[in-house]
Amino acid sequence: MAFIEDVPTRNQYVAAAGQTIFDYDFPIFDQDDIQVQVNGAEQSIGTNYTVSGVGAQNGGAITLIVPAALNDIITLEREVSKKRITDYSTRGSFSSKTVNLEFDRIVQMIQDEARKLTGTVRAPSSDQNYPLLDMPDEAARAGNVLGFDLVSSQPVVGASLAVLDTLITNGLSGILPDPGIAVNNFSTARALDSSSFVSGENILITDIKRGGEFVVVAGSAVDNDGTILEFDVDNGFHLQRQNVGRDFQGLWFGIKVDGVTDDTTAWQNAIDFVNSLYLGGSFGGGAGRVILPPGNIVYTGVIIKQGVDIIGAGIGNTNLFLSGVSSTGIKGPAADTQLSADTLSFGVFDGFSMWSNEAAPVSQIQWNITGFTRWTTRNVFISWFGGCTGIQMTGATLASSGGPAHWYNNFYDVFLLRAASLPVGGVGWLLGDLAADKEQITTWGIFGGRTSGSGSGTGLNVQSCNSLNFYNHVIEGCNVDIGSPAGPRLAVGVRFYPAYFEGSETLTTHPTAQGTAFHGEFITGYTVIDTGVDTMQFSPGAFKTTSGSSGARKWEVNIENGGVRRPEFIGSTLPGIDLINSVGTDVTFQNSSASGSATKFFRFLSFDLSNVLFSYGTVEFTGGTDGNVNVGSAANRFNTVYAAVGAINTSDEDEKTTLELLEDAEIACGRECKSLIKKFKFKDAIKSKGDAARIHVGVGAQSVKAVFEAHGLDPSKYGLFCYDEWDDDIEVIEAEYEDIPVKKNKAGKIIQAAARVEKTPRREFQRQVAGSRYGIRYDELLAFIIAAL
Repeated sequence: MAFIEDVPTRNQYVAAAGQTIFDYDFPIFDQDDIQVQVNGAEQSIGTNYTVSGVGAQNGGAITLIVPAALNDIITLEREVSKKRITDYSTRGSFSSKTVNLEFDRIVQMIQDEARKLTGTVRAPSSDQNYPLLDMPDEAARAGNVLGFDLVSSQPVVGASLAVLDTLITNGLSGILPDPGIAVNNFSTARALDSSSFVSGENILITDIKRGGEFVVVAGSAVDNDGTILEFDVDNGFHLQRQNVGRDFQGLWFGIKVDGVTDDTTAWQNAIDFVNSLYLGGSFGGGAGRVILPPGNIVYTGVIIKQGVDIIGAGIGNTNLFLSGVSSTGIKGPAADTQLSADTLSFGVFDGFSMWSNEAAPVSQIQWNITGFTRWTTRNVFISWFGGCTGIQMTGATLASSGGPAHWYNNFYDVFLLRAASLPVGGVGWLLGDLAADKEQITTWGIFGGRTSGSGSGTGLNVQSCNSLNFYNHVIEGCNVDIGSPAGPRLAVGVRFYPAYFEGSETLTTHPTAQGTAFHGEFITGYTVIDTGVDTMQFSPGAFKTTSGSSGARKWEVNIENGGVRRPEFIGSTLPGIDLINSVGTDVTFQNSSASGSATKFFRFLSFDLSNVLFSYGTVEFTGGTDGNVNVGSAANRFNTVYAAVGAINTSDEDEKTTLELLEDAEIACGRECKSLIKKFKFKDAIKSKGDAARIHVGVGAQSVKAVFEAHGLDPSKYGLFCYDEWDDDIEVIEAEYEDIPVKKNKAGKIIQAAARVEKTPRREFQRQVAGSRYGIRYDELLAFIIAAL
């Protein structure tokens, strides 16, 4: 062997069922150099196992002849025999191989002994008297307790074991605190004989799951199978668990967490006991916590009570399986009594998953939230599907009539999922009631999380509410229904602050919904988006989909409106919108009225809503306020205007001054202007059409201006002559900034100062270049020339 590495000389394994081969990582020279134990029992080579890899530098393996059982503890240790196997003769051969083997065995012996020392009781090298620990002699320490002297710290002989056994069994009658006795489980504790104890004595129950410190209490009490245990009922004694604080383990009360046993009674016992302590003031006004362990808890439903928080080991770790086709999993007393006195306030649910234990439930409800108010729910997963509702609040009497409230509940990272393999349909969130005499939800916040239907069911059904706010919540693969299709109740103030919607069929807001708002949503995949009220609001960026045709992906708006329903796009600047129907042709805008109605179907309105710029009805196009709106501008002109008849100009004498004949200078000017009429082509037409550009007949405005001035006339005073100037038109989009708050570590030290970071820079777009242009009103020029002839 080349060298001996400093490697561990012990390997230990937890066996799988039927496992036979276990590796060892250290070298051995003989198969007897390794010891094998199964669950602490020494095994024999050849009878119980065989060895491979003898002499290999990196070790080898042992093979059990009888396969191990599940969770057997297999321990492999090197134990080189403490003997010399080589002798060197005077003037004999001196083989390097033999010498190396001898030294290797010595090093292995040292390593084996060093391993053993790590498991012994040793004085630390920092002791002043190290290593002077002298054990009392055999005769002195036999049958006695070993201790350490208070002054010298040396080992000394203590009390007799027989004396201590008597003290432990009978107590010291008040001379010393009772050290108590230990029993292994609740059954043994209940079988104790009270004649051997007095009130105040200690009992230790060592069960790894349910055990703990108990004290003997005189008097009867209700055995809750967790923190109170009755024993010797005839003489009236019970045991009471000690040192529990605010946390009460569900395991104490007998929750099995095996996915088979019905844990309903054990869980309810835990809730009831913690509630009793809360009502007795044990928590100083705060709440106690029932701790649910990891594993699968089968139950038929529990009633949560005031002062009790439910804390699990996390989503996917603590799993609640609801049995009973019509069971409600979690509810409060108000779900049955409808009394305001049974409202639950300021509780916490944290860290568990809720599943149905039924293949075909009829009307299961995972959580009936009736009567829960100011409740905090976080890190919770809820399964819903056809026959099993996720979270429901319906049928509650109005709070003003003595019914429970359901206000100010907040949900953080709560996930409601209908798995694709489960029955279709169902409702994730069913909130509020259609009847006017029933309570609605008020001021709820849902932060993060997801509601998913895998293509079926209604993920969100809000029938009545007053302020329901979603923040960064994802709703996908399910319908959304806000407001009631019939009934007097309103769904007021349902708001989504950015959320992602990907639907299966419909996103509907009924006429009873008021103030539903979408702010920055990404919404795609819905067959119908029906916005049912005037107050529906969509901020820029809402209602977008990436579907397109012919390889061109477009942003599309897909809104079905009827009657007076209309969305309101809010914001100071809206992005450009291409309005294209499903076949890519022109879009028709109309309301539900017949096409021949005098109702104005489509209008552009000025800010004050009185200036109608465009309308369809008895009047197709108007100028808004009379004589106040231009068609086109000097810088942005129309090209060809097609009309069935000529334009009508104002010519009512009642609207003009007295009609007068032209003066001599005007007549002379008009006759000279006649000579200005000539043929020409427009330069921009030549640029675009070349020789095909058409010939026009007319005058040059600058020439007309010169003729007028030559006759002492100011052309700008005549309506036939026009001159316009315009400035640059530059659109400015200001920079956007994000304020980064100061960050501190756990010690309060600032690790990042507050800052203002530019998200998008300031941008400028030139919409129009400055310029000027001359013009002529030919109808007036020709009238001027004719009057001069």
